Amino acid sequence: MDIKLAGIKNELAGRPGEPELTMTGGNLELSDFVWLGDYDNIEAYWYHSGGNVTVANEFELGWGPSTGGAGTLDMTGGTISAAELVIPTGSGAYGIFYLRGGTFEVRDSGGLEMNANGLIDVGGGTLIIEGDATAQIEGFIDAGQITFYDGSGLVVLDYDDRNPGKTTLSSRWTGIAYNPTPADGAYLEGLYVTMSWSPDEDAASHDVYLGDDFDSVNNGTGDTFRVNQGATFYVAGFVGWPYPDGLVPGTTYYWRIDEVEADDVTKHKGDIWSFTVPPRTAYNPDPADGAGFVDPNAILSWAAGLDGKLHTVYIGTDFDDVNNATEGNEEGATTYNPGTLELGKVYYWRVDEYDGTDTYKGDIWSFTTPGAVGSPAPANGAADVKMTTTLNWTPADNTASHEVYFGTDKDAVRNAD
Repeated sequence: MDIKLAGIKNELAGRPGEPELTMTGGNLELSDFVWLGDYDNIEAYWYHSGGNVTVANEFELGWGPSTGGAGTLDMTGGTISAAELVIPTGSGAYGIFYLRGGTFEVRDSGGLEMNANGLIDVGGGTLIIEGDATAQIEGFIDAGQITFYDGSGLVVLDYDDRNPGKTTLSSRWTGIAYNPTPADGAYLEGLYVTMSWSPDEDAASHDVYLGDDFDSVNNGTGDTFRVNQGATFYVAGFVGWPYPDGLVPGTTYYWRIDEVEADDVTKHKGDIWSFTVPPRTAYNPDPADGAGFVDPNAILSWAAGLDGKLHTVYIGTDFDDVNNATEGNEEGATTYNPGTLELGKVYYWRVDEYDGTDTYKGDIWSFTTPGAVGSPAPANGAADVKMTTTLNWTPADNTASHEVYFGTDKDAVRNAD
């Protein structure tokens, strides 16, 4: 979902109070500001676990004199970009930024302002500031206004290294490897990988774990332990390394680095990181599979399958027709404009990928336009459904009641009235 607003300001009816905003996905564009906790005796909270926010001007946590408002941003994922980050404005009641995940970018040089009642605690997230702000950051660290993992972590600070022309601030746990490449959750572009990491300063060697099962890597079981080594890189997908025939398309791999101290006894278990080899078929459809109330003028898009060079798109209102179709619309780009769609319809679509040698038939995805029933659960074509299950769906606009047809004969259900 994409939303555009002028600004967000916590001066709401019923104050004082504790207004909350939770964002888990989508895109939010603000043409002016965010003022969080912008009133006397108000405590406002923003919980951000996913999605992207762009703020044209300032993102402010807390406002006013000592009896003023307080603002807390708890960020565990997603991205936020603002011209300025102010914690708080004036003396303020307080402003707190828990950067536990995701990325917050301050676009203006000198755009970070933090007063005596402001605090930033950096955990798994990253703060990026335009220009060289290292001296300012170090001053806040010395003053105890920027902490890391609530005092249990170490600072990772640089200028013009990870992000050219910018200051980058993050943290790491004491004793463990950090800064993985590929980045955690990354998609690869081939059937091989070179993994690397930044070591803990006390590590003498590194235990490497790699496999396609999270629990096995986490527990170090099966053949997931690969080697103890001094180097800070490891390869997979080549002869002489794990997966000599190449990594498998459509598979997520998990890896972990345990840091081993010089006594060869003391070990620090690392985080579990992952990367994914894309499938040969198209994936990540937009609209998402099962989406409802899709704009009739929507542009379809998807992520190309591994090595996909040509994409053939099939779309229609009959599942079988789309599933069995052999002639579609060939596209070089990963987008398709189907034209203006009818209202009140369920649409099925499929994208076949051609890599220059073979064609890979895509999954059947569906969405509904306004006025149609959507989001069936179990999903269309679902397998291994429980013997006792409840059917659910999203009702069409202005629906007063529902007529349900159910059976094992598709044509009979389709023609029932």
